[in-house]
Amino acid sequence: MRQRFYSYFFVTIVHCSLLIANCYGQVELVDAKNPVYNFLKRMQLMKIIPDYNSSVIPISRGEVGKYLITIKDNSGKITNTDKKLLNDYEIEFEYDMYGKTINQNNVFSKTGMKNIFNWNKQKHIYFYTDSVKTFFGDVFGSLSQRGSDGDSIGINSILLGEYGIKVRGTLYNSVAYYLALSNGRFANADDNDIVFAADTYPYLKGNTNFVYDKENFNYYSGYLRYQTKTNWLALTFGKTPLNNGFGYIDKLFLSNNTVPFSFGNIVIDYKAVNYSFTYGSLNGDSTGVYPVYSTRPLSAKNIATHNLNLTFSDAFKLGLWEAIIISNQPFSFTYFNPITFLTSADLSAGKEQTEENNSLIGIDMEIVPFKNFSFQSSLLIDDLTFGTLGSMIRLMRTNTGGSSEHYGPIL
Repeated sequence: MRQRFYSYFFVTIVHCSLLIANCYGQVELVDAKNPVYNFLKRMQLMKIIPDYNSSVIPISRGEVGKYLITIKDNSGKITNTDKKLLNDYEIEFEYDMYGKTINQNNVFSKTGMKNIFNWNKQKHIYFYTDSVKTFFGDVFGSLSQRGSDGDSIGINSILLGEYGIKVRGTLYNSVAYYLALSNGRFANADDNDIVFAADTYPYLKGNTNFVYDKENFNYYSGYLRYQTKTNWLALTFGKTPLNNGFGYIDKLFLSNNTVPFSFGNIVIDYKAVNYSFTYGSLNGDSTGVYPVYSTRPLSAKNIATHNLNLTFSDAFKLGLWEAIIISNQPFSFTYFNPITFLTSADLSAGKEQTEENNSLIGIDMEIVPFKNFSFQSSLLIDDLTFGTLGSMIRLMRTNTGGSSEHYGPIL
């Protein structure tokens, strides 16, 4: 009898361990445009998940799953509308929350077609899970009509259609893979309609062949990502959107309107400290508009960023950010350093190179003094040049002759 009890106990422990590994092992990133982030932000302000930090997006599916479990455990404190949203996210992130696939549906399985119109099922072309690997394959598509009628931008109309495939998964609870490919076409559009669509939709403005091809446009994003089981270290290499900074309308550092760009990223997350270093390639400016709208030749444009987020308490979060936009250098080890002050590194790169680059420094914070209220503030200093600052100070001293008058600004 005792031996049977130990056997049951051992099996139960192993089962729970596998369940926890599955639940917290999904390390794919949740796309930066997923509306779940708005839901998590609202739950943070309701002090249900007060440790959530909206200045760092995207985060892993496992992290989102943990937050949703906490919200589920406190569902008595949220509104009926939020309960309905939670139910939808509970289906979408079911495996990330519970390690289960009860509400996941293989469309081409025996029961798949029967549930094709069941809105309580998450549909996949194919999915597979076990204790060490997962695979989810999906198709997606959209059809939209964009238009305008006004004096400033004129009368425009364009019909857009897009379709594609997406695969994602996690291997051994540590390595994530993701790939999304799509192709789009537009109809009933002239050159003015195409320019209008690009000017009003950053996703299209950053897609160079949207303007050049005049019939088709394509899109892809993908990455490989490694994350430790305790989530203190993550490495990502690939192409996907990144957002940095606070802001409800938009983020000041890495905007909500940025398009995917290729990068390598290191994140260290330990208790109250979250630090990241990113080195990537840009296609023009932050929305990728250079090849279409600029006449200045540019052989290469890269970005290096450091981002340090400090959580002093559930009510006060502070972020420090710096970046260098590097022009006409395909790659430089000067800026490929996770532990350095980028502006200082840029100043030591040589006068000719430094003058071509653009350095930025920023600080932002969020204060949540009480439930359902937050105060956010961001400051960005663009193109900080200490050499110019010194020259202006010397000029003032020369002009003033030591008096208290000032004949020019310091900055």
